[in-house]
Amino acid sequence: MGAKGWLCWCLAVALVVLRAVSGFLLEGSPSSFAQFPRWMPGANGSLEFEFLTLEPNGLLLYTDDGGSYEFFELKLVEGSVRLHYNMGGGARLLTVGRALNDGSWHRVKVSRRHDRTHLTVDGVTETRVIKALNHEFGSPDTNSFVYLGGLPLLVAREVGSRLTLPVVTLEPRFAGQFRELVYTGADGVARTQNMIASQVR
Repeated sequence: MGAKGWLCWCLAVALVVLRAVSGFLLEGSPSSFAQFPRWMPGANGSLEFEFLTLEPNGLLLYTDDGGSYEFFELKLVEGSVRLHYNMGGGARLLTVGRALNDGSWHRVKVSRRHDRTHLTVDGVTETRVIKALNHEFGSPDTNSFVYLGGLPLLVAREVGSRLTLPVVTLEPRFAGQFRELVYTGADGVARTQNMIASQVR
């Protein structure tokens, strides 16, 4: 391998390592977002990711059942992670963590165990038990995609027919980095998700 080939190989390896360490960046502009595949947790699924930011407020994640009543909204509120969700028994809140806008990586996990919903941040878990009308969380035909950092403007403009929680469009967009979005479905298998689309600025 010549000097040029060796340099190209080194740069490629460095890029792979950088992506693994740094994830991807959203700068928090009015149009920034990242879109991922639909999450179908079933009765015992989970979703987790890591984030890094210096901002105390911002939308981390949103997904819903396509406009009926079920949704999951994760956001930073004054440096804490807050889960706002509804599985048919009414909207509920779980809040975990403090001063998480410290420029360090933090891991967030939302998991469902039938009527139990767990929010875990850096190994600390809060749980609520609410009787759910549906343990399946929507369906593959109607569920929205999973959005990190914000929602596409096209989706936000069609609030009336597309979003279960319309006020999500008023949340400040996330400015920082994400990495390692992983879903675990009804089969218990954890799968790393690949981004479908994104926009910055």
